Amino acid sequence: MKCLEDILRNIICDSVDNFKDPFQFAYCKNRCVQDASLTLMNEISKHLDKQNTQARILYVDFSSAFNTMQPHILLNKLIAMNVNSYVLRWIFSFLSERPQYTTLYNVKSNILTTNTGAPQGCVMSPVLFSLYTDDCRSVCSNCTIVKYADDTVILGKISDDKCDEYVSQVNQFVDWCKSNYLDLNIKKTKEMIIDYRTKNRSIPDPIIIDSETVDRVEEYKYLGLMIDNQLKGSANTNMVFKKCKQRLYFLRILNNLHVDRHIISLFYKSTIESLLGFSLTTWYGKLTCHDKSKLKKIVRKSRKLGAETKPLDKLFLEQSMKQVEKIMNDSFHPLHSCYVFLRSGRRLALPTQRTNRYKNSFVPKSIMLYNHQH
Repeated sequence: MKCLEDILRNIICDSVDNFKDPFQFAYCKNRCVQDASLTLMNEISKHLDKQNTQARILYVDFSSAFNTMQPHILLNKLIAMNVNSYVLRWIFSFLSERPQYTTLYNVKSNILTTNTGAPQGCVMSPVLFSLYTDDCRSVCSNCTIVKYADDTVILGKISDDKCDEYVSQVNQFVDWCKSNYLDLNIKKTKEMIIDYRTKNRSIPDPIIIDSETVDRVEEYKYLGLMIDNQLKGSANTNMVFKKCKQRLYFLRILNNLHVDRHIISLFYKSTIESLLGFSLTTWYGKLTCHDKSKLKKIVRKSRKLGAETKPLDKLFLEQSMKQVEKIMNDSFHPLHSCYVFLRSGRRLALPTQRTNRYKNSFVPKSIMLYNHQH
């Protein structure tokens, strides 16, 4: 069944490519989690490079998102995307009249049929959900909705403390969820405010959804990254450092057992370097020297224990250049317009930067690295 789902997923994704929201990064060709986090961080950093600005970020959490989808609403949306009629019939059959029961100590419950939601653990379910939420897009020029399957973020780019558009966008999002039968988990939905101003700084009113106040946080784990309200990356560094340190223990055991160096290197690449390199382009450029030295310490210790390691700066450079090439070759990528060649056709135009914070963010940093390479 999963093989059939895989085939149909590819057919559906190919047929809806031209209709999909460019800010939905799940199940798109040559897109990954890193693209979503890079786009969000660039939107924030670019806006905060202006004077008298702040960013309000709403991290949305759905309650059993896949379980509340309505097949008839989904089909109408797929029809608008010109999906093949035979595929539509298969999807409707796939989502309708699904028998369910529970087994406990070899005792089966009564069989119930359901016509709501999508089956958990199926290949198709996340894809169908991303298409179900495709028409949930920002209607305000100063707001951006970034999506990765059911991970949704509403970014409000506030200037001069005017939050009306952001609040309006949140309210419209809540109304959209209600009309599409999606329930928000307000207790797990969090808001973060990023404001670098030291003078004339005001605290905006909290977001209220269905008479419940949304909690504000200073740190939030989004798509595997720990984001803090200063965008320094220290919280993420500490999280990565702690995980890598735990894995160093096993690397030390392998070394003490005189395991072949090739095996040790494979273990390092799969368990430690993969952690260090996860979305590295999103956060490494902004780190302080202290945080970078903590991570480099992990690499040095791994090398002493017999692993073949790659310097973090080199890993960051390689990933950055690979990401730049990928974005430049994808005309639908939200960051594609940031990479424009100069008249020479060899070097890229560098955006104006007022602060070092924006200068060290991915887009300006990657352009400088690209120009240096060319």
